[in-house]
Amino acid sequence: MIFLFFPIGILFSAPLFHLNIEKGSMIVTFFYSLYPAVDPIPIIFFIDDFRNAFFGFCTPRKPKNQVHSIASVDAAVDVS
Repeated sequence: MIFLFFPIGILFSAPLFHLNIEKGSMIVTFFYSLYPAVDPIPIIFFIDDFRNAFFGFCTPRKPKNQVHSIASVDAAVDVS
């Protein structure tokens, strides 16, 4: 709403009120071009799977310690 609809609405409604905002059109163009980059951010934070994937991608993970059991057999021992 802030980056797309309000600036474009002000730009299009300014001539109705006899306002000259030629210099403001550059700001409106900037916000209009910024909108596609900013639009996915709320979706990333509201949807759990996207948020977990985003934070999993951005934070480095330390390798987990793993414990393995090892069985050794001594072939020189006589079982008799």
